[in-house]
Amino acid sequence: MKLFCRSWDKYRTFYIQGAIFNHMEYLRAILSWPYGIIILLVAGSIVTSSSIIILVLRKDFRNVNFFFPLTMASVLIWSAGYLGELLTPEKSVMILLSKIEYIGISLISFGWFMFCAQYTGRVKKITEGKYLYPLLLIPLVTMFLAWTNELHGLIWAHITTVESGPYVILDITYGIWFWIYSAYSYLLLTASTFLLISHAMKGASRARFTTIILAALIPWTGQILYITNLSFYLDFTPVAFSIGGAILLFGIYNYRIFDFLPIARNAVIEQMVEGIIVCDAQNVITDMNPASERIFGISKRDAMGKKAPEVFKDCVELVKLCEDEGAKEKTCEHKGRYYRAKPSTISGHGIVLGKLILIEDVTKQKKAEQKLRESKQRFEDIARSSADWIWEVDREGKYVYVSGKVKRILGYAPKELIGKTPFSLMP
Repeated sequence: MKLFCRSWDKYRTFYIQGAIFNHMEYLRAILSWPYGIIILLVAGSIVTSSSIIILVLRKDFRNVNFFFPLTMASVLIWSAGYLGELLTPEKSVMILLSKIEYIGISLISFGWFMFCAQYTGRVKKITEGKYLYPLLLIPLVTMFLAWTNELHGLIWAHITTVESGPYVILDITYGIWFWIYSAYSYLLLTASTFLLISHAMKGASRARFTTIILAALIPWTGQILYITNLSFYLDFTPVAFSIGGAILLFGIYNYRIFDFLPIARNAVIEQMVEGIIVCDAQNVITDMNPASERIFGISKRDAMGKKAPEVFKDCVELVKLCEDEGAKEKTCEHKGRYYRAKPSTISGHGIVLGKLILIEDVTKQKKAEQKLRESKQRFEDIARSSADWIWEVDREGKYVYVSGKVKRILGYAPKELIGKTPFSLMP
């Protein structure tokens, strides 16, 4: 018995040492040049997504909606699981890590689409209405099926391993639910790309436009490489998503792209009677509401991306208001109507981002003031031409107007009587 135990201990020690040796040899192979670049890319994805989550959860970025850090958390889980999968040649461990990855894989398209929808303000019914939870149902079902795959094979019908260079990679025959989720995922990714690009084309500055376009298109690169097998069974999708997130983070710091979030914009600004014009720090028009389009007779599509002097060249006072940082309120005339323009500075994190100008139609008020001035002028003309002393008193009996003839009759100058009553002239 003792001999058997000693033999078993020696065998177990030899087996463990052999397994460790084999694993160390595997790690040495995959970390060697140039194969180690893949490990660095996935590890970089983990660092990038973690950094983004920490930064956007700070109170400085409270205007970034919840779904952006959710997307980056999904990237983090996917990247961490995939890094572990690359670092081990054991099939059972790789399958377990793949299930962990599916927590992130299931939520990433949903989170990215919801972020894009809320950022652009284009799909309010989905982001705030009854369609939100049905949209989340497929990711939750996918996550559940991945963890119970041994019972049904709906995600992975058959799993083997294959070598790709020094890497041992899972070679998977996918089940029917995988293709259902893939169609759902690509549909949301396509919709997200469309939302970001269409939003960027509506007047964003060139820098913001480039940032948003890159963030929208880069996640597709990982998908295309994996689908076409140009990546040799390796999946760079989480890396692509983390790069897209990093580009958005760059936009947050350098171009303040989240400071112009249009959430609830349609419900308020679009229905205002007053005109709203928004221009950035370079006096480039970035937004106009329908009231402004009616007032100035120019469509939003034609005005966006152009400088204020070019768009409002027929309204000199408005151009001055846009260009002068210290300007307050101005009244301008346009096509026979009068408008009061009130500027407000848009700033964030101590940086001036642009200017919002409220345009109010004051034509009726201006015409009433003009009629009042004309009436007063006629009254004064009549009073000056009359040989009699003409005066006007208020409700308290105090003089508010006295004609010049009072000097000849009473010996007082008109300004001496203003504010006095007739009784104050009596001895």
